[in-house]
Amino acid sequence: MSQAQLISDSLDPIPKQRLEPVDVITTVNGGTDTAYAAARSGVLIGYESSETRPPDEIPIDFVDWPFRKIDEGSAIDEVFEQHLAVVKRERPKYAVAPDIDEHVGYIEAIQYALKLQRYCDTVIVVPKSVHPQDVPRQFRVGMPCQDRFGGTPHPWTEYANCKEVHLLGGNPAKQTQIGKYYVPVCSLDTAVPISRARWGKVWTGKKFIRKRKGFYGSIEESFATLWREWNPDRYSSSREMRWKYPKPLSGNPIYDNDPFEVEDYLMDDEEIPFPGRAWCYENDIEEWREKNTGRGIDVKPTS
Repeated sequence: MSQAQLISDSLDPIPKQRLEPVDVITTVNGGTDTAYAAARSGVLIGYESSETRPPDEIPIDFVDWPFRKIDEGSAIDEVFEQHLAVVKRERPKYAVAPDIDEHVGYIEAIQYALKLQRYCDTVIVVPKSVHPQDVPRQFRVGMPCQDRFGGTPHPWTEYANCKEVHLLGGNPAKQTQIGKYYVPVCSLDTAVPISRARWGKVWTGKKFIRKRKGFYGSIEESFATLWREWNPDRYSSSREMRWKYPKPLSGNPIYDNDPFEVEDYLMDDEEIPFPGRAWCYENDIEEWREKNTGRGIDVKPTS
């Protein structure tokens, strides 16, 4: 039996049936009106521990680990102490532990997770260099879903036998697909609806489409839809949240109502850029190719 299995077995609690809904979370690093718009939808709000906190009146239920600081060469112990201090102050529902990877070994990561566990309800442990089932079952397994940060380190099916899984970031379309692989998703976070709202797009449950909702209205509707998608038979608290938090308005009617016009800025001889992996999750890439090759140019994905 491996050392990982020994630790996992020694920490396993008695299994219990989970009756809670799937928590949908978004991270808002310092934005006031953006945080209000997301909170009005009823989803949970979090932020990365190295970033600026959202407004004080919004409770923080998720503190994310600043993994990019480690990738950039920062000292792990120093970054963790700052992370732990934020978790101590916020007492969130969820806290993400340092990733198990080339920077942090298995034993060290579990020790960090145990320290975080004192100050939050659930610790999310992200196994990049070990198998997902090696994570002690008292912790929730973090499953990275962002392609731009390396994607998911293991095949999706490898997470199916975990007790609880949290989907870390990524496009809602991809997260929905993961749910179809019998992965026991208990919580997820994504900030993609916020970035798509900058283009006037709203998540409909299948894809992002343009609606005349404005930036903040798009955020609120997208997250409300995402919550209902993962909790179809449960009551949403979005009605109460809309009363609790003010409706954000920038004061610019163009920005608040319908900020972006659809225009084709490409000249006839310009190459059409590849729409990206996220778009491919939501749409038919072959249909896109057929439509755009009619311009008489070679349509190829660009990195």
